[in-house]
Amino acid sequence: DIQELLEQSEMKYQILEKEVSDLKCDKLQLEAERLTLCNQMDTSVENATSEMALHKLHKSSVNIQILTCKISTL
Repeated sequence: DIQELLEQSEMKYQILEKEVSDLKCDKLQLEAERLTLCNQMDTSVENATSEMALHKLHKSSVNIQILTCKISTL
């Protein structure tokens, strides 16, 4: 009985460990995407000479806010 419980606990621990690892990987990917969007936004600011450029800048800003929220929940 105790051995079975120990094995179940070990399996659950390994599953949780894998989930944590996956979440950390997701967080790194989201952070990289956020940094890319930040760079794109900086470039857009430098090149913002038209209404379309300003629209793209706003869209990038919204995407950065969404990614920042996702990252903070991980």
